[in-house]
Amino acid sequence: MSCHMARWYTTLITLLSAQTPETPELTVSLSELELLVGGPLPLSAYGRNLWTTTGSGKISAPIMRVGWRVSHFDRDMRAVTFVRAA
Repeated sequence: MSCHMARWYTTLITLLSAQTPETPELTVSLSELELLVGGPLPLSAYGRNLWTTTGSGKISAPIMRVGWRVSHFDRDMRAVTFVRAA
């Protein structure tokens, strides 16, 4: 995994971990993530496969480890919605 790829994964996990328990859902645009990371996201971030909710996506396991899961990826709006894992 490249340094940039690791940085954006870490940034996303940090963002989710920082949410208070009162935050049941969080929608983040890919452009917001790019601002947080300080550069472009990998091309895979713009496709559904990365954000799959089945647990087989590249980042599903790290997201679930911090208590979240992907609820919805809107390719047209370029945004992903996370919800607290049950």
